[in-house]
Amino acid sequence: MGTYYDKKRPRYRSGSGRRVRRMRRRGRPISGRRGGPLLIVFLVLLFVAALAAAVVFLIVPMFQGTYDGTAPEVVAAEPLPTEAPHTVQVVELGALQKEVALSDRYVNSPWVADGAMVLVGGTDDYGNPAMRSMYLLDLGGEESEPTRLSLSPENDEFFHVRMNERWIVYCDGNSDEGGTVMAYERATGETLRVKDYYAGAPELAPDGDTLCFMERTGTYMDKLYVCDLNTLECVAVATFEESVYGQSEPSAANGQLIWADGGTDGGSVICSLDLETGELGSFDAGTYVHDPVTNGTDWAWIDSNHEAGAKLYLSVAGSEPQVLAENVLNYGISEEFVAYDKDGAIYVYFIEDGYEQIITPAAERGWLACVANGTVLWYETGVSSSRDLLKYAVID
Repeated sequence: MGTYYDKKRPRYRSGSGRRVRRMRRRGRPISGRRGGPLLIVFLVLLFVAALAAAVVFLIVPMFQGTYDGTAPEVVAAEPLPTEAPHTVQVVELGALQKEVALSDRYVNSPWVADGAMVLVGGTDDYGNPAMRSMYLLDLGGEESEPTRLSLSPENDEFFHVRMNERWIVYCDGNSDEGGTVMAYERATGETLRVKDYYAGAPELAPDGDTLCFMERTGTYMDKLYVCDLNTLECVAVATFEESVYGQSEPSAANGQLIWADGGTDGGSVICSLDLETGELGSFDAGTYVHDPVTNGTDWAWIDSNHEAGAKLYLSVAGSEPQVLAENVLNYGISEEFVAYDKDGAIYVYFIEDGYEQIITPAAERGWLACVANGTVLWYETGVSSSRDLLKYAVID
C-alpha cells in the first residue's frame, strides 16, 4: 500500500515559492509557572489516594472470606490416585542396621525366616560371580560368620533362594540354559527335586509346604505352578500366552497366592488364591499391575515393568489403592510394613500407623535386596569396594 496524501491539506509558501514550515508556539512547562511545583505535588497525592481507595474498596472485598491460610487446592483434569496418608520421619533407623560378614567376594539371594538368614556366594576361576556356595546365618546367635551348608549345585549355580521354617528352596541351573527347582528340608537335610525347567530360572515363592512360581514353558508361553512339597505334585493354576503378565512374578504368604493378569476393560486385575480352600478372587486395581506382593492381607505393586517413574501402590485388606511413592525400583512387604528403595535411600512405610522412616543413613546409598519376615536387606552401593556389602535391619 502506498503513502496516503491528502490533496485538500493547505500548503504555505513564501513569496519565493518555497515551502515554509508552520511554526507552533510552545507553552511553558507546569514546573516553570507560578505555583507549578505545588500543583505537581497535589496531583501526585491525588493519584496515591485514588490507588489506595481502589485497593480498599474493590480488590480486598474480592478475597474476603476466601483464604484461610492454606494453599489453594489444585483441581486435576482427571481423577488422580489417592496418596497414602503418611509422614516421613526425620529420625533414621540406621542404628538397626548390621552388616553380613562373608568371606566370599560376591553374595546373592539373601532371605530371612525363623531368625536365620540364607544366602549364596562365590566366584569362578576368573574371579567372576558364581553362586556355588550356600550359607546359613543365625541372626540371634553369637556367631557372626555364616555356616556353609553341605550343598553343591548339580548344574552350575544356585539361583533365587528362599526359605521358611521348614524348607530352603532354590533353582539349581545354568544362567544360559535350564535347570531344576530344588527343595532342602532343614530338619533332615534331605534334598528333593521338585520340577525341571528348560530356560530362565523362575522366582520362587514358598508358603508352608507349598511352593509357587512362574515358569517359561514355551517361546511365548508361561505357566503359574503350585507345588506340594510333601507329594511333589505340581498343578498349573494359570496360563499366559503371549502375555506381559507371564513376566510378572507371583507372591505367596500366610495361605494366600496372588498374581497379575489382564482385565476385561484392558486394565489389570490382581488374582488371588486361598491355598487352603482353593477359593479364587479378583481385584480390579484401577491401574497397570506388575510384580504384586502380599503379606496374606495387604498388597503392594508398581504400575510399570520396573521402568523409570514407577509408582508404588498399596491396598490394605482389599481397600482402594493408594500411592506410596514414585520412582521406585525395588520393594517388598512384611506383615507390618512395606519397604522400598528410591533415589539411593531405603524407606520403610508402616501400614497401620501410616508413617515412614529411612533405614539408610544420609551418607549411605542402598539398593534393596528383599523384604522377608520383618527384616529388610539391602546392598550398600555408595562406596567403592572390591566385594558386595550386604546389610540388614530387623524392623518387627
